Amino acid sequence: MLEFKGKSKIFIVEDAVTEARNHLKTATLFKHKRLDHELSALRLGEVDDYLTFLVFNAPVLSLERALEDAGVGLELPDWPLRARADALRADLASLGVRGLDEAPETALPNLADPAARLGLAYVLEGSRLGAAVLRRTVRASADGRVLAATRFVDHGFGHDLWRGFLARLEPALADPADRDLAARTATWAFDVFLARAEAMGLTSAPIR
Repeated sequence: MLEFKGKSKIFIVEDAVTEARNHLKTATLFKHKRLDHELSALRLGEVDDYLTFLVFNAPVLSLERALEDAGVGLELPDWPLRARADALRADLASLGVRGLDEAPETALPNLADPAARLGLAYVLEGSRLGAAVLRRTVRASADGRVLAATRFVDHGFGHDLWRGFLARLEPALADPADRDLAARTATWAFDVFLARAEAMGLTSAPIR
């Protein structure tokens, strides 16, 4: 937020570059922290834990498909570069898991509105950003089975997909009502992954 002081008034101009991102980040902050906490015990350099991580990410398959069916290419013309379903399936197959394409246990939200699609895409794009951080641990593994199954965490490496996503997110969510809709959809998506963690027994002690 920028302030311009005149003789008798202070004019406040919202920072449009970060407003939508900050709105979504704030709306999902606790769930994001909780999810990170649930996964923090996984030792990703070890094949069993790494496979658990990949299986945990199975909702990516159905969520990406839902976005594609709803027309996310209208908001993100480079969607084919962003989709990670094929990379995830290939890694799972490399570790002996096939046919894992689970839909969320809760009904999908209405994705007819571009803001809803962008809210869901925000979570998936943020997931890629998180995977890029985990990539260092995975790549340091001494297990060749892990190193042969890094397509998912490698996806988008070297390309600034996150910045490109934000450049499209901000103008598309200029209306507060659109930001609220995107936040509700993003929150729902985090709940999908939290439910997945619980179903897999990955829940840890509460965050203090």
